[in-house]
Amino acid sequence: MIHRTNPANPRKERRTSNGRARRAGALAVLTAAAAALLPVAGAHAVNRVDCGDRNDYAKVYNYGYSGQLCFANDGWMAVRIYNVDRIDAGNNRVVTYLGGGMGSWTVFNWEQYDFNGHQGHQVMMYDINLSRW
Repeated sequence: MIHRTNPANPRKERRTSNGRARRAGALAVLTAAAAALLPVAGAHAVNRVDCGDRNDYAKVYNYGYSGQLCFANDGWMAVRIYNVDRIDAGNNRVVTYLGGGMGSWTVFNWEQYDFNGHQGHQVMMYDINLSRW
């Protein structure tokens, strides 16, 4: 013999607890789906590397071309590079913010920009953003 606690609605208690579990499960699935659809923020993955003989790195020349700094990987990095003479993009698109009223500059893949003829040794680089596209 089955003993029911609520003869008017025998499933009420079981549905209530089961409904909570279903709602919690549905919420978890929706949260996971929403997280999967959100764009992933770019990591700060730019690295300073030794230049060597490679020409695919982004290179920054400074102090009358005597200094050479190389950067690799996609991402962004805050820098303080004084007296910038030239930027070689290598196999990167370089977007940088320069001081001295020059603002943001983009140097595309395999291109270079020489600041020496334009600003002398007054250009300061504040950040570098590299991407392959």
